[in-house]
Amino acid sequence: MVKGYGRWLAWLDARGLLDAQVAPGDRITPDRVRAYVGHLEAENASGTVIARIIELRVTAAIMDPGRDWSWIYRFASSMRVRHKPARPKRHRLVHIERLLNLGLDLMEKANNETTTLRRYKTYRDGLMIGLLASRQLRLRNLAGLTLGRTLVQRGDGWWIQIPATEIKTKDPIEEPWPEMLVPRLQTYLADHRSGIAALRGTRKGASSDALWLSMYGPPMTDNGIYDLLSRARATDWASPLIRTYFEIALPQASRSTTLPTLVLPPVCSVIAPDRRPNAITTKRAGSKRAASCKTIF
Repeated sequence: MVKGYGRWLAWLDARGLLDAQVAPGDRITPDRVRAYVGHLEAENASGTVIARIIELRVTAAIMDPGRDWSWIYRFASSMRVRHKPARPKRHRLVHIERLLNLGLDLMEKANNETTTLRRYKTYRDGLMIGLLASRQLRLRNLAGLTLGRTLVQRGDGWWIQIPATEIKTKDPIEEPWPEMLVPRLQTYLADHRSGIAALRGTRKGASSDALWLSMYGPPMTDNGIYDLLSRARATDWASPLIRTYFEIALPQASRSTTLPTLVLPPVCSVIAPDRRPNAITTKRAGSKRAASCKTIF
């Protein structure tokens, strides 16, 4: 909010409109906001312009809560109608099977690594990529998987259960760990993760119950996971925009406990590069979008 309001003040100042004798709320008028939006559009992507408008509206409501500032949102609504992503994803779509195969291949090749730590790391990375190929998780929630809390064992299987308070959309997640990856998870826990903990046991954080441990011992962060996915790419991938696949091609009701296979629409199964972690939303795809998926290519 500070950055967005600062941009507004800078715009006013550059035009001689920043009068210290005028109350902050009185400086915000429809004509000025319209001109400000036009200035932003000339220099920024539409998503950035929308964010600046919303920041201005929220800041105005904080400084002068007695006024009705809802009219500012109309500028944002107008922008949304003609919004175009700054970095379109369609030309970067990659079949989800390639992602799954990458994860499986890494786990298979782990035993061929030249050092113990490399073996642990390669297997861990492969399991993580395999999970991302089958479960819709944001990087923060993926990094936050914790044994006994958000990843729990039920009989012979494992379940991911993340409370609403830890989900961006406030919708709790409760779904089984992919059946195909259960034996691999158990191998990771018994051999690779425990091996990392044993080697780094004296380091701060090494005794954590986090599922994903870094090679230094403490739990992995979402930035750390983002970096490893960038390094592990088999093509020009830069971050896991994998939820696009679930949004377009795999409605919630059709998900099973096993990994998706070729019975799903192949052109919609994707991982795409992007510089921003958590770059796409979790809004469910409607029937029209799902139907149009077949026409992507």
